[in-house]
Amino acid sequence: MRNEWGAPRLVDRRRLRTALGVVWILDGLLQAEGPKFSSGYPLGDLAQSVMGSPAWVSHLVLAGIHPFVAEWPLWNLGSTLLQLAIGVCLVTGRFTRPALVVSFVWAATIWGIGEAFGMLPSGFALMEAGAPGPALLYGVLGAMAWPRAARPDVDPRAWSASWLVLWIGGAALHLPFVYPSGRVLEANLSMLTQGSPRYLADTGHWFAGLVAHHGGMVVAVLAGVELAVGLGAVFDRDRLRRWLGLGIALSVLFWVVFQQLGGILTSGATDPSLGPLAVLLALTAWPDRSGSRSGAASTVVGNEEALPERHARVPVG
Repeated sequence: MRNEWGAPRLVDRRRLRTALGVVWILDGLLQAEGPKFSSGYPLGDLAQSVMGSPAWVSHLVLAGIHPFVAEWPLWNLGSTLLQLAIGVCLVTGRFTRPALVVSFVWAATIWGIGEAFGMLPSGFALMEAGAPGPALLYGVLGAMAWPRAARPDVDPRAWSASWLVLWIGGAALHLPFVYPSGRVLEANLSMLTQGSPRYLADTGHWFAGLVAHHGGMVVAVLAGVELAVGLGAVFDRDRLRRWLGLGIALSVLFWVVFQQLGGILTSGATDPSLGPLAVLLALTAWPDRSGSRSGAASTVVGNEEALPERHARVPVG
């Protein structure tokens, strides 16, 4: 595991902040949809994340929701504006550090209350379906994007640790901790295809049929490929782009088939789900062969990184 990248990366810290800002703006727009201002939304839709969770998770999530139920439309408006403000700050480069700090706190709140800790305690969590939770990835990517003077690209050690946890953790979630793995796959597909457009839901139904007939084989293949992607991109850097490309392809497949584009085509989505964030994580390690940033060190001006000017030496005499 190398401590430094051998070449500039395609998505550096500044581009990562911009991409995260776009995602936060999208979240704010999704949160501004009419149905989410309904007084029944918090205990109806939002509390759905506790399904199948242990009692302590249900009590914690419901205790976190109850104080906001009475004035939910106002709180939802505040949530919408907060996410839009975070996004605008990250995209424009204004108040970058304060925006990132606020995003960490808000992402942790969403992960615990809105996502019930990515449903990890429930026994139904799968990387294919969005585990360990997109809000957790918001925090991880935000930390990687923190402005630093001497390093425009993300820290390779932090990236390697995040990539390993995501993909090896995804493989481990296929173990039958609580329920048979094939049944967990089917249950996720059945739940996440509800309300999706027919042309999109049909992809999930087809995969559900495959799992119904060959559940053990499908689970073994998914777990094996996820394990290989996690280890390959970190320890086989000579073929880094192949492993990253495979990770991107899998993330897109999961996003379309399991996550149903995060439900953004319905009125129930509050984020685009895990797929786009996993792709973004891969792109922060993708080598930039264009040479657009080669040989340029970065400095920090205010909250932002900028390329220093180079002064040529003029011979005298």
